Amino acid sequence: MSPGAPFRNGQTLTVIRRNRDDYGDYTSLSRHTVAGCAVTRRSTLETTEGGARATVVTRLWVYAPPGSDVIPSDLVEFPDGTRWNVDGDARTYGSPFTGWAPAHRFALVRATG
Repeated sequence: MSPGAPFRNGQTLTVIRRNRDDYGDYTSLSRHTVAGCAVTRRSTLETTEGGARATVVTRLWVYAPPGSDVIPSDLVEFPDGTRWNVDGDARTYGSPFTGWAPAHRFALVRATG
């Protein structure tokens, strides 16, 4: 478990950083792990086409240790091998009264089908 990890029994996620060249093409991948994460479901949307399921879009919240290194262009890989896109900016929210900031929150999205 990482120092400062907010959830003792949380999941360890792998962050995959996609690096771009001067033309905007992906040139390399780097990886690091973030331990002690709690994951909760935000929403699931299923669209159908002609009576058959066409696409399922699932969104999750991840609560990671404060200061976790996650940026909007990253992918996050779960222990089961599924990969999710980071959706927007990651942010640590703190109490305006005490300064306590228990977790770094970011959103994930994945479409299948």
